[in-house]
Formats: sequence, structure tokens, C-alpha cells
Amino acid sequence: MKDIQKDILTVLILPVLLIGCLIIGVQLYYGLILGYVLTYIRARSKGKSPGEIIKVSFEGTSKVRNVLIMLTLIGALISTWMSMGTIPSLIYYGVEYLTKINIVVSAFLACLIMSMVLGTGVGTVSTIGMVYLGIAKGLGISLPLITGAIISGSYFGDRGSLMSSNANLVASVTGIKIKDSVAYMMKTGVLTAVISIVMFLIIGKNVGDTSALGQAIISLKDVLASSFTISSLALFTPLVLFVLVLAFKKTMVESILGTLVISYIIGIFSIEGYGISGLGYMLYGYFPEGVASEIISGGGILSMVKVLIIISVSTAICGIYDNTDMILPIIKPFRDKIKGLVSMYIFGGGLSIIISLTTCNQTLSSIIPGNYLRERCDEVGVSRLDFARIISDTGMISVPIIPWNVNAILVTSITGISAFDYFPFAVLCYGLPVVSLLYHIGKKNVKSSKLVKI
Repeated sequence: MKDIQKDILTVLILPVLLIGCLIIGVQLYYGLILGYVLTYIRARSKGKSPGEIIKVSFEGTSKVRNVLIMLTLIGALISTWMSMGTIPSLIYYGVEYLTKINIVVSAFLACLIMSMVLGTGVGTVSTIGMVYLGIAKGLGISLPLITGAIISGSYFGDRGSLMSSNANLVASVTGIKIKDSVAYMMKTGVLTAVISIVMFLIIGKNVGDTSALGQAIISLKDVLASSFTISSLALFTPLVLFVLVLAFKKTMVESILGTLVISYIIGIFSIEGYGISGLGYMLYGYFPEGVASEIISGGGILSMVKVLIIISVSTAICGIYDNTDMILPIIKPFRDKIKGLVSMYIFGGGLSIIISLTTCNQTLSSIIPGNYLRERCDEVGVSRLDFARIISDTGMISVPIIPWNVNAILVTSITGISAFDYFPFAVLCYGLPVVSLLYHIGKKNVKSSKLVKI
């Protein structure tokens, strides 16, 4: 077998291993670790020394060092916000106002707002998403419909929040600042969100009994008030994060750490005995007793361990790919066809979607295109901000509607609704790639017309 064929086989074994993990029901990082071992063996057969392979592996992971630190801090911050009342207060005050409108639109907007605060799609689905799903069950509303709205809102922040590990990862691998990237993503994101609202207004018209909805909200608020510390002061802490990033120009690691410290201090002064228990929540997560645990629970540094392993091993594998050119035979056909903005969308975005489809992994759909196509951006005059948005608008946003992707599997396990059932209603997830394509075609045409005038 020729060397190039061995390289391709080694690379293609990885998605097979990951799909195998899903089939037999084991964690994805086992497949990644085995994939790393096979990649290591292939690198040795190409003449690389053990020391060199370990070195390039660490170099690959070190490129996302800040993302790993940030994820650890986010785990601590989310459980702190749960335990000291920030997230319960957001739900308590927000649901009352949002449910005065169309409940399908309300579910979409509530999850969108919460996802921008939490920065996680699955985390949003498992908190406020489940609140709306419970209300929908009680009112006899179509569960696939309400789940589609929940997914659409939840994954808006998954791709475009300062707190999002995925958004920070994309910014890191494309070599741009997260605050610039997030602002740039809003152009296609907000447009698609508006289209989604219009669609949900139409689909959700006359859905649900208003009087029954009001009673459900009263019951929910009673549970929240009796189980958590509801305070307008708790709502202040998410603002601290945005002020530190946008006004004081701090890095995301510094901003999250500062917000975590301030949140913890507020918790100490507002909740008796929080000094010790708050530290435990940071590490282990927050799991209240009774009905409240069905609404809000989780977080903690330990909850991030699996994600940290997945990102670390994935980037270590890419470090070996970089050093050995092992993946180039697969990437080169995509890379060579990129001549400008639209072709970057078609082939760069297409590569990201293919990776989401074949590896069942959101992380690799960002890392591989980012690592191997970012320099092509510079060569053909495509802004790296555009490139980051393309990855986010394609491979990243599509993961919850790919039934065998780990994100869709997690969503199904949380909600009990199959991806095949909620797919038609997950408007933002399949609408954003289309809107983004049209936007980039339009952007190219505008640039061309300006050049003609000059």
C-alpha cells in the first residue's frame, strides 16, 4: 500500500471509531484516544521519533490552551450562577413576560437569551428548555414543535455567545479575537433569528390555552421561589462579564474569572453558609433536591472533564497531522477549489458539515477546517472573520439536527423527542446555512460592483 493511501486510511479510521463509540454506547473520547494511538503508530512508521510526536501533540493542544482554561472556569461559573440564584432569577422574571406572547416564539426567545448567557446549547435545553417542554406537555402542544423552537434558540448562543466553548474554539483555531468574531456572527445570526420568529409566529398561532398557561407559570414561579434565592441582584452578574470584555477589554479568561469571583462573593453575602458550599458547587456542580432538580441542576468543573479530554486529544491528533502532512490528501481537494468568499463557503463550510456528519463531533468540525484552511483565507483574500462565521453557520449550527451526532443524541436523551421529529421545526439550525450562503453571495456581488465602479 502506498504511503498516501496509508495516510488516508489512518485519517478515515477516526470517524469510524467515533461512530462505533456511539453505536456501542461509550464515550467519544475512547474513540479519540484509540485514534490518537493509531495516528501515533502511523507517524512512527513515517520516521518520526517518539519525542517529536509527543512534542507536536502538545504543540497542537497548546494552541487552544486558553480555551481549555476558559472551559474549566465556565463549568465553575455555571454552577455558581445556578446555586446563588442568577439562572433561577432569569427564569423567574423572564418567563412571566415572555409567555405573554405566542408560546412557541416565547420558547425560542427564552432559550436564545439563556444560551447567550450560558454559552451552551445542551445546557440551555436541559434548563429553561425543559421548563417549556413541561409547559407544552401540560397544555397539549405538539412536543416536536416546541422542541424545534427550543433547539433553535438554544444553539443560537452555542455559536455566538462570548461564553460559548465552541465560539471560543472557532476564534482560536482561525486566529481571531472572540469579541470580534461574536459581533461578526450577529449579521447572519440575527437575520435568521428574525426569520425564525416570523415562522414560529405563523406555526404557533392559536397554540395552547392562555388560562392554562398562566396557571402553569404560577406553579413554576412557586417552585423557583421556594427552592432558590430569587433576587434582582443575581441578575447583575451576567452584566459583569460583558462589561469586563467590552468596556474594560479584558480577555475571556480574565473576564470569566472576574465574574466568577464577584458571583461567589455575592453568594457569600446573600446565602447563609455559602462560603464552603459554594466552592463545592464550583467543583462538583449544583444539584438541588426535589422538583427543583428537574428545572435547574448541573455545571461544575468536573462536568467539563469529558469536553476537555475531547478537545485536548482532538488537537493533539491535529498536531501530528500538521507535522506529518497526513491529512493533506483529504484536505487538498477542498483547499484547491477555494478561490474567494463564495467558494470558501461552499468548500470550507462543506468540509465542516461533512466532518459533523462523519465524526459525530462538533469539536472536529471547527478544529480541522480552522487549522487547515485559515492560511488559504489569507492567500485568496478572504477575511478570517468571514471564515469563522462560515464554520459557525455550517458545521457548528447543524449538529443538533444530525440524528447520529452526539449533540442530537444528547438533546433526544434530555427531551425524549427524536431529531427526526423535531427537525422540521428547528428552523434556525437549517435556515442559518441557507441565509449565510445568500449573505456571502450578496457580499461578494456588492464588492464586485464597487470594484467595477472604481
